[in-house]
Amino acid sequence: MRPMALWLKVLHVVGVVFWIGGVVAVASVGVAAAQSGEKAGGSLARKANRHVATPGLVLAWVGGLSLLGLGWGAYAKMPWIHIKLTLGLVAAGLSGVLAARLRTLAAGESVTPGSLRLVAALIAAMALASVALAFAGPGWFAR
Repeated sequence: MRPMALWLKVLHVVGVVFWIGGVVAVASVGVAAAQSGEKAGGSLARKANRHVATPGLVLAWVGGLSLLGLGWGAYAKMPWIHIKLTLGLVAAGLSGVLAARLRTLAAGESVTPGSLRLVAALIAAMALASVALAFAGPGWFAR
């Protein structure tokens, strides 16, 4: 593997860790704030989302798309990468949904804790499926 590709892979993985870890953390804080009706907790969750999860999302996409661009000729014919990209797009959209719910919570409006848990769980499940595809996908689809 070329050094550039290795650094892009590191950037991608670190971004995913911060993104998914941040989503789970801010959703947990948001659930606690929603249950207690505490506006400050919602503001804290929203701030953490903006400073941890969102930059992680950007790093994950920049690193991943850069890697994809370097090896497009090989990746374009692999079904697992298309599934992984779709999962990433849906997870990014759900991150936007989570951000909107945290904004609502920070404004002092009511948000159901279950909706925050559900969005975080869906994002985490998609991340796990993407990791499984990255490790097992190339060989699994080649059979």
